Amino acid sequence: MPRPLRSDVGVLRLFVKVAEDALTSPALQTDFTLTMRFDQQHVETTFDEPALRDKRDLLVVIRKLDQKSHDAYLPKVYEAIDRIGVRDEWRLGLAGAREAYAKGHDVGDIRVQIPGEPPRANPTWMLPRRAWELWLDGEVIHDDFAKQSEWESLGPAEGPVRQMAYDYLTMLLTQAAFLSRMIRLGLAMAIDLPSSPPGLGRGDELA
Repeated sequence: MPRPLRSDVGVLRLFVKVAEDALTSPALQTDFTLTMRFDQQHVETTFDEPALRDKRDLLVVIRKLDQKSHDAYLPKVYEAIDRIGVRDEWRLGLAGAREAYAKGHDVGDIRVQIPGEPPRANPTWMLPRRAWELWLDGEVIHDDFAKQSEWESLGPAEGPVRQMAYDYLTMLLTQAAFLSRMIRLGLAMAIDLPSSPPGLGRGDELA
């Protein structure tokens, strides 16, 4: 029996629900911060994160935007938006959001060689999404032994990899904030959406 497919409007409704659930998480009352201190002998890394339960709840929700099997997966959301269309005044912002999403998957200023790869002139750099997966599955959400072992084997590279994961989280939250606001205010056709959660308004303050 074929799997029923969610309509474009259904995809956008689901995305708004997931995005606004993430954006009102108590975990966002605390910053994710990391400090690294270097000397000739070692690297000292300290970090500050929300309480584990709040952090885990946020990451379980926001991760839905990054899961290919989920209907709120961001590429599916962009495809649904393209088919429905947006108002002219939102086109530039939508293009910028799409570009930022693509850039968030590329190797950036933080570069960490893939663990276990022998030193070489042209190393394979870890991608941000890989850092994100290692942090989530190796430390926060799942007890995936392979990823836990890989995370624990990072040594001095754990700090940069954690920062890459933070940056990927920030990218997903920024996408959630902009696109949920645009879906509410900028589509070419109005769709019925639930009221914004208390404290979020209509997303204007998150632009």
